[in-house]
Amino acid sequence: MSSLHGPGPWPPHAMDLPDEPPRQDDGKVHMPSVVMDGVRTHHFRFTPDLDTVREVVELLRERAPYERLHDRLAEARALELCDELVRELARRELSRRQVYEAGRWLAEYGTRREAVKIGIVLVGASGDERDRELLLLLGTLEEFTLYAVVALLRTQPPRERERAVFELARRVTGWGRIHAVERLEGSDDPEVKAWLLREGFRNRVMDEYLAPLAATTGDLYSALLDPEPDDALVDGAGGILAALVRGEGGPTTGISAYGEAVPALARYADLVTTRKPRSSVSTTS
Repeated sequence: MSSLHGPGPWPPHAMDLPDEPPRQDDGKVHMPSVVMDGVRTHHFRFTPDLDTVREVVELLRERAPYERLHDRLAEARALELCDELVRELARRELSRRQVYEAGRWLAEYGTRREAVKIGIVLVGASGDERDRELLLLLGTLEEFTLYAVVALLRTQPPRERERAVFELARRVTGWGRIHAVERLEGSDDPEVKAWLLREGFRNRVMDEYLAPLAATTGDLYSALLDPEPDDALVDGAGGILAALVRGEGGPTTGISAYGEAVPALARYADLVTTRKPRSSVSTTS
């Protein structure tokens, strides 16, 4: 697998997968699987599919043909398998190499999205730093970002994990960005903090999901105290503060939960009276 579109973000047509379902014009709302994964991880609890987990582990233990494993996984929901599957693999003490080879095959040659997701999970459970580029490439597809981010955190050396997630976060713009940026919470890397305030909170779903994290991890108020803040920072501050206001009662915490809301709003107001930001405070992504 190779990229024809550079490191990302990729154009929408590049996100189409081989098993893309046909578009249905029946008047009903059909939610794409990438959206389903995002909504379910953020708003709903779900029960692990333990029967399928045990079946998959048994297929791995028996060294079943990868095609058979692939076809079984294609019928499952990766989100209902991934965490429990990793725990079950550890309990059963399967060969790390055996798990890795199956995961790489699924990740590289799979043609059904749920099977590829589990391939990424298996690589994350058994791989190492040499899998970085594969995981970044697959993660640039929004469908797989969540699984690739977790796999990067599991396979990369401690000092490289955050940088790998940061790189992936910049490659995606929708649910993938939300999943990746959430793993940057608490970062003390100046480059990450600066990016969160200027661009990293923006996404094609709702800026409200990431605005609280950007304000706190990015240390918004302290950044605004710079005597001469750059235009991108002022513009980003307006977007973050607007999203926090809209976020009251929304998918995450709102302006009332942001401890430095009052001084940050006051400082932002002072700044915009003397300079014109690139977009208004009500700007959305």
